Amino acid sequence: RRLHCASGPALVADDLEGYFWRGVLVPSSWITDCAALTAADIFAEPNAETRRAGCEIIGWDSVLAGINASLIDDDGDPQIGVLYEGQIPGASRCGFLKVRCGTGRDFVIPVPSGMASAIEAQAWIQGVKPSKWIKPEVRG
Repeated sequence: RRLHCASGPALVADDLEGYFWRGVLVPSSWITDCAALTAADIFAEPNAETRRAGCEIIGWDSVLAGINASLIDDDGDPQIGVLYEGQIPGASRCGFLKVRCGTGRDFVIPVPSGMASAIEAQAWIQGVKPSKWIKPEVRG
């Protein structure tokens, strides 16, 4: 029951239009001209939830390409993830772990720069040493 429309306004009332992506208000151009939307445009947005929605609109692969992310490690298991390192405009170099959740959606989680493997990034997220990390059980 969240407002959402990938091709136009999700809400029209009198002379007002609201453009929403999975419940998040986004600039109208992000929907009406999404082919022109870039990672730089998205990261110029001050609101974190709006940035997340923008990343979903253009897709995580386009976001990673837009920040010149380089592949560090691919675990082979999408639920463990693929580790990248890239540069968000106006920020220091950062690590990014691209993972697939149990719902089948892909997410990119920021992690500290300098990590060597996707498992090391997973361990950092969970606050344990890589040698102590155990892949969580996913129930269907």
